Amino acid sequence: MLRPQVPAALPLLQQRQSHQKEVYDKRAKDLKPLVGGDKVLVRAGDQQVWNEVTVLARSSQPQSYIVDSEGSKFRRNRTQLKSVLSSSDPVVDADIQEDQSQVTTAVATEGHVDVGKPTIPRTPEPTPRRSARATRGTLPSRYDQFDMN
Repeated sequence: MLRPQVPAALPLLQQRQSHQKEVYDKRAKDLKPLVGGDKVLVRAGDQQVWNEVTVLARSSQPQSYIVDSEGSKFRRNRTQLKSVLSSSDPVVDADIQEDQSQVTTAVATEGHVDVGKPTIPRTPEPTPRRSARATRGTLPSRYDQFDMN
C-alpha cells in the first residue's frame, strides 16, 4: 500500500520566518523613547494634517503613550507620534545640511549687502535645441511653379 510522503512544514516555515526577520532587521530601527512633557505631532484621523500634542506619560501597553490634545487624552502607539525638534536641538538631516551649503547668505543689491536673506544660486537657462539636419539649398525643378517661401 502506498503512503503519501508529506514534508514537515514546521522547519520550512521557521526557515522562511527567520529569513524574513533578517531582511527586516537590516533596515529597521528603534524609535527614541518619549518622556512626559515632550511635544510631538500626531495625525488627525485619516487626514493629512498633523497636530501638535503633549506627551503625558508612557502607557502600560507596549510602545504606547498617553497624549493630551486640547484637554482630551488619547493613547497612541509610538509609530503614530513624530517628535518635534525644539530650537535647541541640532539638525542632523543630511539633506538639509547639503542644501545649506549651496545657499549664500549675503546678496549684493544696489550698492549694499543684505545679510540674512538666503538665496539659492540660479542655474543657467537651457539653450534651445536646433536640428542638426543638413538641408538642400535648392528644390528640384518640378517644384518651380510653387511658392515654397
